[in-house]
Amino acid sequence: MSESQHEELFARAVGDFRTAALPQITPPGPAGALQRARVRRRNRVLVLCAALALLTAVPATVLAQQRPAPVPVVNPTTTPIPSPSGTASPSATPSASPSGVSPSPAQVTPSAARPTTSRTSSGSGSSKNCRPGGFISVVNDGPPAQVEVDALPNLCAGEKLYFFWAVYRVQDANTLVLTSSGRSYVDHAHVRRSIGLPGWNGREDVENCYAAFIVQGRGAIKSTIPWSSGQEAFKGGSPYAAFTPLHWYPWHYYCDPA
Repeated sequence: MSESQHEELFARAVGDFRTAALPQITPPGPAGALQRARVRRRNRVLVLCAALALLTAVPATVLAQQRPAPVPVVNPTTTPIPSPSGTASPSATPSASPSGVSPSPAQVTPSAARPTTSRTSSGSGSSKNCRPGGFISVVNDGPPAQVEVDALPNLCAGEKLYFFWAVYRVQDANTLVLTSSGRSYVDHAHVRRSIGLPGWNGREDVENCYAAFIVQGRGAIKSTIPWSSGQEAFKGGSPYAAFTPLHWYPWHYYCDPA
């Protein structure tokens, strides 16, 4: 075997060894960090869902225990009419009663007192236990996002929970610009709403250079908002002062156009 064949065989063996050993010594890099971030977020969402289910079950149990017991209906009783003294016939009219005896009080008074508890008391229990100014929750951040009433039994009848949504895209290294928005509400007749959030592909997509917000209330929708590396993912707060059940910024290191 010639020297060149020996060198080629040796180089091939070194390449095979490098291919087999490189994945074991290469650090995880950005992909591994993103995978760990997804696992942490999934665990956080599971914990929040469990807490929400517990908070929803506790008021329902308390309301069931505080519901008033049904009041039994009292059967009217008839007081026997005492016979007037004398020998008058029972079929005689009161004017024929001897000695001017007046009719018995049992003939003119109600036979029984009406129950003090109204029949509609059980139906009005929800209005007595409701708390004006309820909250919305985002049960699925989409897309599409699912917005629903949080703790529906505590929402007063006829009350509406208004909210608006806004989607922004990266304009430059410091600014996000509005691309789409809308307003809606939830109530007893519309427990859940589906919001499309056009342009936003969900928080699991790190290549999605859009921001998304769902805000409770009827506040003004901003045309632009500031953007910095400190606001990406869950680290930045919402630019809206109202209660915000969803806020999401894009990853600055990936989406920065500079």
